[in-house]
Amino acid sequence: MTCHTKRLVECYMYEKGKAFSRAAVLVNQKNGNELVVLHLLCQGIEILLKALLLATDYDFCKPRLRKLGHDLIKIVVATRKATNLHIFERSTLEELRTRNSFYSQHLLRYAGNVDIFIDPASIPYKRVIRHVFALIRHVERKGMFKEARNGSRNH
Repeated sequence: MTCHTKRLVECYMYEKGKAFSRAAVLVNQKNGNELVVLHLLCQGIEILLKALLLATDYDFCKPRLRKLGHDLIKIVVATRKATNLHIFERSTLEELRTRNSFYSQHLLRYAGNVDIFIDPASIPYKRVIRHVFALIRHVERKGMFKEARNGSRNH
């Protein structure tokens, strides 16, 4: 891939992460299934943070993304190290850790015991959602992925 193509991939990944995060808010506003809200939010976080990792050093990070898998805590730690961004405060990380145990094992995506035995309202996410959108605002202010918003698809 050329440097330009790598940059486009980073930008589109960022935009997709933002879209998943916004979709979580919309489903929540429409009183949709709370496990779907949690899944969309987690997927948004995963993709946003992986986009940030790619933006720091595409060639170094790209092969390592698969090893991080869907473990949000590992992804947060890797992103903190690579970017020096203090992404989530301790209480938010604890909230994320609770959700991560379900997300990383795909328990939010498919129907199963989680749907029967766990009340989705018992899985907190309000802090995480605030911090995700704070991160998005920070990234937008810094203009880190400006190309994606400027119609780079035509290149």
